[in-house]
Amino acid sequence: MALTRSAPALLYTEDPGGGRRIFLDRLVPGQPSAVSGLVWRTSYPGGDTNWQSNLSVDPLLSHLGLNLGRKAVIQSGGAIRFQGSLGQATRGEPWQLQGPGLAAAVVSATGSGGFMAVESGGNAYNLDAVVTQAIARGLPWTKAGTLPTAGTAASGSTDINGAFDAVGSALAQAWSLSPLGVCSMAALPTAPSYVLRAPQPLTPQMVGYTQAVGLYNNGSATVVITDTTHTDAIAKWGHIEGFYDMTGLGTLSSGTAATYLSNWLTANLAAPSYTNTLSVQYGQLRAVSGTSHNQYGGPVDLGTVRAGCIVTVYDVDPDHSHLLAQGPLQMLVTETEYAADPDVLTLTPAGCIGQDLLSILYQSLAGAL
Repeated sequence: MALTRSAPALLYTEDPGGGRRIFLDRLVPGQPSAVSGLVWRTSYPGGDTNWQSNLSVDPLLSHLGLNLGRKAVIQSGGAIRFQGSLGQATRGEPWQLQGPGLAAAVVSATGSGGFMAVESGGNAYNLDAVVTQAIARGLPWTKAGTLPTAGTAASGSTDINGAFDAVGSALAQAWSLSPLGVCSMAALPTAPSYVLRAPQPLTPQMVGYTQAVGLYNNGSATVVITDTTHTDAIAKWGHIEGFYDMTGLGTLSSGTAATYLSNWLTANLAAPSYTNTLSVQYGQLRAVSGTSHNQYGGPVDLGTVRAGCIVTVYDVDPDHSHLLAQGPLQMLVTETEYAADPDVLTLTPAGCIGQDLLSILYQSLAGAL
């Protein structure tokens, strides 16, 4: 029996505040679809980062649906898979369309255009107040719940992406944005959502640290603090030291600094990780079913997979005796790229991005735009 591939993806644009929806694949009467080469990407931390597509219409066409700044939405199977805006429409045969995703709204990589971390209480790291007030100023998000606070920084001293970075590093948490624009922040995931038998031989490399040194400000001096509590990791892989600078978090007590350093080390604890991307075709990625990794369900619609998931990967070394706990490697996916026409999903593991998981990931979100 042939496998059913992912549902067709549709691209439409709307006014920035909604309304006057125009499906771009229907711009040419009688043509099945004017849209081709549709690709969208997600990142973790973050969410929808950017998209691109071709559009086969007259190069001289003038149409409301192609106005710069309009909301761009990708829909598949009756559900929204991606939201962003139309940032560039280059005329040609075909047109080249592209734009940022909703997660890019808080990134000001060029010093302008991102939402700033300002709030009436004066603390840029009070994420709940910062995001709430940004929403009131037009940030097109909603919140799933109360966002956390860690440390202090002057209101307006960073953009919201930088505030997410600082708070996430201290608490070992990461922010995520759903395709509907719902923002939340939580601990890094640990339970696998998908199972994959590696499509090519993979060689894991060591990523992360077994111990850490940190700096913090106690109000009168800069203090050095160490964390060597992960004795099992040290015994397994030796002393691999990382550094966490907490001086930007304001004045901290010794207990708070120790907690933040422990959180940072937990998020960046040494482990073998894949350092190359994986291209997945339909039928290769399956949903986890039950509590056993040997129980998995049917093939996954690749267009629904987003960064921030854990994938259990079976490869040529099924036991991985060099792990702290033997078994298949579990890969944290930090970027996805889905190409709709060939129905191919590219997964980027955390090890591809760098050793300092949280800080490097926040930087990669800005770099992806």
